[in-house]
Amino acid sequence: MVNSNLKNNNPLNIRYSPRISDYPGQTGTNKGYLTFVTLELGFRAGIELLCYYQRRGYDTIRKIIEQWITGTEKEIDAFIEYICHDFGSYYDLTLDDGFDPDERIVDFDDLAEVAWSMFKREYGEEFQHSPECRKAYFSAKYSASPDSLKYFGITGPDTIMKSYNYPYLRK
Repeated sequence: MVNSNLKNNNPLNIRYSPRISDYPGQTGTNKGYLTFVTLELGFRAGIELLCYYQRRGYDTIRKIIEQWITGTEKEIDAFIEYICHDFGSYYDLTLDDGFDPDERIVDFDDLAEVAWSMFKREYGEEFQHSPECRKAYFSAKYSASPDSLKYFGITGPDTIMKSYNYPYLRK
């Protein structure tokens, strides 16, 4: 069974907010969650929302997750622990090391990886290996808004693409 937020092309479960809910490809809401034309545009909105958080001082995994989700302290701590371990694996850290949840994230690629870890935490193995989800994520990552990229010192898509070899994105 597919989660309704994936049906709505909202992989990071972005809720409607009158302050920041005018994303490219947004088509409306469903039960308080935003809906998007494509999965890629839903990922892009999630990554851009994380960039917005970062600019407002939510610049560690702990601060991001505490702002992003609601739940008991135990649920939030479990979510933070998962993200830190998953994000740490991105840096080839052992699971015992993990990633310090209070370390500042100052790199766009790192912030985008946190978004992917959040997606994996929400939907699990079934969707993280889906070619459609992976392609949507990488396409979104490399089409983020100029304002989001400029904050991290990235001047345009060419700057990002030079350091990666994802030929299927260039079709």
